[in-house]
Amino acid sequence: MNTWTCGPKALGLERWSGDDRVAAVFNFDEQTRTICTRLALGSWNFILDSSDSCWFGTGSAIPRLLRAARESVNLTMPPLSFVLLRRTKEESPIGRAS
Repeated sequence: MNTWTCGPKALGLERWSGDDRVAAVFNFDEQTRTICTRLALGSWNFILDSSDSCWFGTGSAIPRLLRAARESVNLTMPPLSFVLLRRTKEESPIGRAS
């Protein structure tokens, strides 16, 4: 498991088993914050955002697909919210049928 903080009121964690990876990012602040994540490189699918309207929130601003192409990705998150993400399994070019 990997954990990180981005200021006193933000927390992130990433857990993996083999190639499967999931991440949770929390904004404990009572204000909207931009949170710097330290996700593993690759594409990440949105699973859940506590601020989504289906949970009676203000609506999700998190993209359905994130691309972590560098060490950190910034997420703008509403107050007192969290998101769950799962890294996609990217097809390897080795052994792919032509």
